[in-house]
Amino acid sequence: MLSRSKFLEILGNNIKKARTEKGLKQEELSARCHFYRTKIGLIETGNRMPSAYTIHRIAKELGIEFEETFPKLD
Repeated sequence: MLSRSKFLEILGNNIKKARTEKGLKQEELSARCHFYRTKIGLIETGNRMPSAYTIHRIAKELGIEFEETFPKLD
């Protein structure tokens, strides 16, 4: 079972990877989601637990499925 910190680390890394693959800066993604840039930064570094709605908005703006942000189950 994943610890909370490991879960947040993987979630953040998955979001950051999708964002960089789309060629977006944190500022651009945050503007599209109507969030502060610091919120995206905290999520990507694993220092903030986003709500399901926040993850939904980020995934939608990145053009990925909600589930793609979560750690893969073994």
